[in-house]
Amino acid sequence: MTRALSIIPALMMGVLSILALSIPPSRAADPQAFVVEKSGAGRPVVFIPGLSSSGEVWSLLKADLGPGYETHVITLAGFAGVPPVQGPFLETRLAALEAYLEAENLEDAVIVGHSLGGFMAMKLALAAPDRIGDVVIVDSVPFLAQFFLRAQTVAEAEPRAAALRDQLLQFTDEQHEAQQRGLAAASAREPEAQAIILEGSLASDRETSANAVYELLTSDLREEIANIRAPMLVLYPWRAGGPFAAEQTDAAYAAQYANAKTATLKRIDDATHFIMLDRPEETYEAVAAFLEE
Repeated sequence: MTRALSIIPALMMGVLSILALSIPPSRAADPQAFVVEKSGAGRPVVFIPGLSSSGEVWSLLKADLGPGYETHVITLAGFAGVPPVQGPFLETRLAALEAYLEAENLEDAVIVGHSLGGFMAMKLALAAPDRIGDVVIVDSVPFLAQFFLRAQTVAEAEPRAAALRDQLLQFTDEQHEAQQRGLAAASAREPEAQAIILEGSLASDRETSANAVYELLTSDLREEIANIRAPMLVLYPWRAGGPFAAEQTDAAYAAQYANAKTATLKRIDDATHFIMLDRPEETYEAVAAFLEE
């Protein structure tokens, strides 16, 4: 494929702005790596948003799931106004999330991740298989660089990813804001959602976001996902009039998840990258059916 799929714009920057509430530090294994809003009782569900996202991106799906679930809504350090932390982006936050699962004694947990959060959900499923029962991935892939940079290997992707990271850091404030406005417009269908996406991305730490982009583009889980034991639901978007036919989009996502023995892929039509905001009813129905199975 020669052009980036709809997954790309919001993976680079952007999502919702309203901060999740932080629980007391004693509740989190590493309170600096993320903040979390915990509520409800029942089967645990951990929601991980994507790049420059607040946990508020999950508010519609969380409400639709209703009672019977104990929800843990994450906002990662450096995004949407949460102070940044030092250290490698993925390693620091994934270690803290894995420790959080242990500290909270979460068992048979559902991990729901969007975009960058979907990639992190796959990593958690590999790292903590005894604590994770199901995984829901919303528009994410194991090797983003194949979509975005046309790279076939991490070695091929690395110099291009580094150049992109450096370019993002060199933008003036005016250039950065203009870029974010364009990305927000491409990330969701409704103006209200686009406005929230823009506000969140502009409240994120630019260095954190740029480093997260670099790490994501130089990470490849296409082989490792064969070892994921938990059932996975992968939702991905398609819109008529876009650069790819539905069949091309299906084939691209299927190829990314070819080694995932437990994955079920489902296309959500008339949606952009933020499927859960564009098509909340269809998202809920797909997730509810998956969890019931």
